[in-house]
Amino acid sequence: GMGGLGCVEAARQLCFDRRVAIKRVREDKNGSFPQEFLKKEAQLMGKLEHPGIPPVHLVGVDNKDQIVLVMKFIQGNSWLDILKRDYKKINSKVKLPQWYIDKHLNYFLRIGEALEFAHQKGIIHRDIKPDNVVIGDYGEVYLIDWGIACELNEEKVFRSHSYAGTPCYAAPEMIGDSPCWDIRSDVYLMGATLFQIISGEPPHLGKESAEVFKKIIQEPSPQIRENFSASLRSICNCAMSKEADDRYSSVHAMLEDIRYFLTQGEL
Repeated sequence: GMGGLGCVEAARQLCFDRRVAIKRVREDKNGSFPQEFLKKEAQLMGKLEHPGIPPVHLVGVDNKDQIVLVMKFIQGNSWLDILKRDYKKINSKVKLPQWYIDKHLNYFLRIGEALEFAHQKGIIHRDIKPDNVVIGDYGEVYLIDWGIACELNEEKVFRSHSYAGTPCYAAPEMIGDSPCWDIRSDVYLMGATLFQIISGEPPHLGKESAEVFKKIIQEPSPQIRENFSASLRSICNCAMSKEADDRYSSVHAMLEDIRYFLTQGEL
């Protein structure tokens, strides 16, 4: 696979005779900055020993003195592909079938638990979306691509000079000349992912990034149609509030409401 800066290849680790995934900087993006970016990703992932986060086996250099990140090889499918396939099976756009709700909200909980663990370590992901989740062939659920993850400072925030992430899921505070993130930015991204589970598409759509950013800043947060579950709409709306202070204060609080909904029905 290939992303904005890196590419991932399958390989075999000879000393253990096992398949692994090797991530390196794309040849057309090489330079000191991308190399440091990959090194930082490895260091952050090394702090996150959790069943929902792929473990790092080692960080080294290849025969061209380029940094390589060796990780667990995951065999499975993108959650986005599974989500799209399942959504097409739904005959009614008024009520989501129980099998669909149970399946995808349980994936959602597993990812939320991994994210909650990262937050307790002072690390935010910044690019949560179904396409960054892999569903393994044996029930594994992994939150991948920690390439733009970052550590929060003593004030529990991360300040930057530019946008990073996927525009169609972005929170308002992630956009602008001096974007500032905290754990509630990840809460928003979880809300945007829940929006897609319910509605079948991301919350912010547009032909180009500038159009999407303008909508996020100037327009009210997208709302789920009223014919869907009131509880799921309420959870989604809270997580995607434009003002961070109006959102869930943590992923844990959001997951508690999801668990209640799954076990008890409407909130």
